[in-house]
Amino acid sequence: MKLLMRRLLSIAVSSSALVFMGLASLPHDASAEATFKLSLAGPAIRPCSTPCQSEEFEWRGIVTLVTSSGADGTYEGPRSLFLSVDSNLFSQTSNGVIYVNGDPYPDIFASATILNGQVTSFDFYFNDGADLVFEEVIFGGLEATYELTGLHQGGDTFASAILVNIPEPEIVSLMLAGLLLTGLVRRSRKSAHASRGARDSAMPAPVTP
Repeated sequence: MKLLMRRLLSIAVSSSALVFMGLASLPHDASAEATFKLSLAGPAIRPCSTPCQSEEFEWRGIVTLVTSSGADGTYEGPRSLFLSVDSNLFSQTSNGVIYVNGDPYPDIFASATILNGQVTSFDFYFNDGADLVFEEVIFGGLEATYELTGLHQGGDTFASAILVNIPEPEIVSLMLAGLLLTGLVRRSRKSAHASRGARDSAMPAPVTP
């Protein structure tokens, strides 16, 4: 039993070391470029003329932001903000500027606000009008809206979505390592209590004179 306890404690210590090594491997240089990913999801509707029925579906995608630093603050075009939106309704990349009539507008910038390693606000605007069809996308805070007009006689396509930060793989790995460590420590404690209880029950009862 003592050998088993030593092995369990050895595994727990090793897991703890892995956690600290993982923390040490995370980027600490606030001046280095940082990449953030956010999931995009929300309801959408695509109408059509009679007799067909409107189609309800989900607007889904991924927003990727690259900032010149991972430190807290607000980042705009001049601070090397690169972004991409990849979704089933709208996809676009930008070096940090908004788009008007489908072309980059260099005087107005997209922006992202970072706090405690997460995106707390993402602001971006895009519109494009061509061939009597107008497309507009607005990102503000952690929400987004989409509208496509003029394509269907029965109405326009509308969508709204919420942005949610996607954890970095390193953070997920550290969380799993922490859970493993906690489980091993609890198991070793239970084993120690069980061993102590068995030893106490095996001891002879005291003899009274």
